[in-house]
Amino acid sequence: MRKITKELVRLTNTMPVQLQDNTFYGDQYYLEHSHDYFEIFIILEGVMRHRLNNETQNLPAGTLCLIRPEDKHSVSSAVSSKELHIINIVFTEKVFNQSVLFINQEFKPACDDKDFFQPLILTAEERLLLETKIDILKKASFPGLKIALFKSFLQDVLLLISQRNFSDQRAEPQWLKQARKKIREKGNFLRGLHYFVEISGKTQEHLTRTMKRYYNETPQAYLIHLRIEEAARLLRNTQHSLEEIMFETAFQNMSYFRRCFKRYYGDPPRRYLKKSKQIFVPR
Repeated sequence: MRKITKELVRLTNTMPVQLQDNTFYGDQYYLEHSHDYFEIFIILEGVMRHRLNNETQNLPAGTLCLIRPEDKHSVSSAVSSKELHIINIVFTEKVFNQSVLFINQEFKPACDDKDFFQPLILTAEERLLLETKIDILKKASFPGLKIALFKSFLQDVLLLISQRNFSDQRAEPQWLKQARKKIREKGNFLRGLHYFVEISGKTQEHLTRTMKRYYNETPQAYLIHLRIEEAARLLRNTQHSLEEIMFETAFQNMSYFRRCFKRYYGDPPRRYLKKSKQIFVPR
């Protein structure tokens, strides 16, 4: 039996990164534990039984996991007679935040989304890239070089996870694709959130969670967007008064309607109408 405690790993300002190469034999395992640092592990051989925050998964070789300080997890071989070989690297929250900040110069990883920390099954090319960097990291001869090499490695990990999440975003579930198509049909988006939930066939919580994952907006925000688009169309193509358009698009309060309109189009309704005439009406 092998038990991890916080005292076994000591990270300091001068050495905020530690790399460990671990092999589990037979019934050896890490008991459930938590720690005050981040951890990355890659499974090199075997199948891992990983219990994370009360959920258990069997993870194959080539899987990468990024563990947060608040997570609780345990590790063992999924097959007691087989060896489990992993590389794990622990590092401070400061190093993590510095790496995220560096990547933020180009885009922002969704690190506040718990799905960002789901296990990542690496392709052969991705695995070769990371294992090569780990080999170089092992040979680093002094702390400054080791820290710099690890930050490069961590940035690659964050980019690979972000790429996975972006690919998942493009492959939205079929039920959500159909529900969004139906709610966009004329009149349907005026029927409200309860109708959107109904045609999705899911609970409101499931619909909200999935919309936020794939489109980074709530169902209610999407409905407001559709209603504002319809309001803009009515402004351009009819002689209806602003108050009539407000009610036709299911708004009940003029100040709220104006705020929503300005949020999506950058101008309040009357100014938007004036600009649109300047654009579309010949002089």
